[in-house]
Formats: sequence, C-alpha cells, structure tokens
Amino acid sequence: MPLPPRPSVLDPYKAVIDGVLRAGLDAPCQQRHTITRISHRLIEEHGADEVVGGFVERSL
Repeated sequence: MPLPPRPSVLDPYKAVIDGVLRAGLDAPCQQRHTITRISHRLIEEHGADEVVGGFVERSL
C-alpha cells in the first residue's frame, strides 16, 4: 500500500509563486521577476524561508 504524499514546505506559497509567474507573462522581459526576487518577496512579504528557489526553478 503506497503512502500518501507528504505535504511540502512550499505548499503555503505555491499559489503566490504561481500568481507572480502568471502576472509576469504579460510583462516585458526586463520587468519579470527573477527567482531571486520571488524568493526575496516570499521571505519579506510572507515570512517564507529560503527553500522556495527550488520550487520556482521547477515551475519555469
């Protein structure tokens, strides 16, 4: 019997990351968020720690 999937520490931030990436689709390249900027926003605005970079890289 397979184990249920474990929750990710990124689960609370996935909607925020997805929203930032989707909003950037309409922005010129120079105005899109980088992985670093998304990480900083999550840390500053949402109290995330620095584990978000890996998720963002896989989302691109």
